[in-house]
Amino acid sequence: MELKITPITKLGENEFGKTFEFTTRATKGYLLAYRKAGSVSGNHYHEGKSEGKNPEQLILVSGEAEIYGRDINTGKELKEKVSAPTLISIGAYILHTVTAITDISFFELNSLEEHKADTKYPD
Repeated sequence: MELKITPITKLGENEFGKTFEFTTRATKGYLLAYRKAGSVSGNHYHEGKSEGKNPEQLILVSGEAEIYGRDINTGKELKEKVSAPTLISIGAYILHTVTAITDISFFELNSLEEHKADTKYPD
């Protein structure tokens, strides 16, 4: 199953705050989302037709969430609680949901057009 949870590297911390570093690929845009505790986002998968969805990448910026994924071809499942900051990579044909345990914010590393062009919902 291609669902990967990666903590984001902390470069340093001082009296002013913390600095983190991550790398990503080029994209046609980014989405910034805020979700309230208890809300569920996703419940869809991507075929990987859009570069920005192969894999889909989310950066959990604040809060805690439960990430669920199920490979629609094999049935293999993963469920993991994550805390910000975390990079979440979701491969093609992985049905996935993000359940906000607390209020959360995240960047989706793709444009809205890429999302619309490559999002499928289960029957």
